[in-house]
Amino acid sequence: MSESLWDDEDVQPTGGDFVKFPNVGDVVVGTITAIRKQRFDDGDQVSYAPQLDLELADGSEVTLTAGQWHLKKLLIEQRPEVGDRIKVVHTGKQGRSKLFTLDVRRPDAGPAKATKRGTARAVLTPDAVSDDTDIPF
Repeated sequence: MSESLWDDEDVQPTGGDFVKFPNVGDVVVGTITAIRKQRFDDGDQVSYAPQLDLELADGSEVTLTAGQWHLKKLLIEQRPEVGDRIKVVHTGKQGRSKLFTLDVRRPDAGPAKATKRGTARAVLTPDAVSDDTDIPF
């Protein structure tokens, strides 16, 4: 008897809710609990994006998929690891692309070196973000 597609580990969702950045000013702050690459296959082209699971201050977990080119660029430059605390902020748009800032706090060190473009934000609605979004990194 073959296993159902719905039991396949590759099909199962990872992490909790997914972070979205619909509005400028959307932010997410959390500690990275897992990092992996997410594969996208639209039939004509295959692409990959970093995917991070974040634990928020209230103990809930969200998944951040960095498909936006600017956020992906910032993550590649700053190279956060599991255990690092990050703050991602959606800061604006350039054409159709979203712009972000990314702050990384290593557990045993100060902030990661800042990039030329600043930090990155991910969006939960401002009401859903805990009071620790303004904690100093």
